[in-house]
Amino acid sequence: MEEQRRFVEVRARRRGGRFLGHLASLSNSFALNSGKIERVKGVLAVRRADYCVFSLKFQIAVGSFSIMSFSKMADRECNLSHEIW
Repeated sequence: MEEQRRFVEVRARRRGGRFLGHLASLSNSFALNSGKIERVKGVLAVRRADYCVFSLKFQIAVGSFSIMSFSKMADRECNLSHEIW
């Protein structure tokens, strides 16, 4: 089993009075919307076996508080895009 890890830091952009941070992989994307998001840090772990599971763990910092979230997605063809926003 092969494992790759990438550390991703996303700076939130302000749009129409709201901060919008994008984390994308393959044709799927995660959008984080909040009026107070300051920064987003994440780890993208890929495990390759019979199929691929893309696990995205990110931390959203809002002021002095931190909100942890966890999401998963799978790709049948085991493709990982090197481009992450």
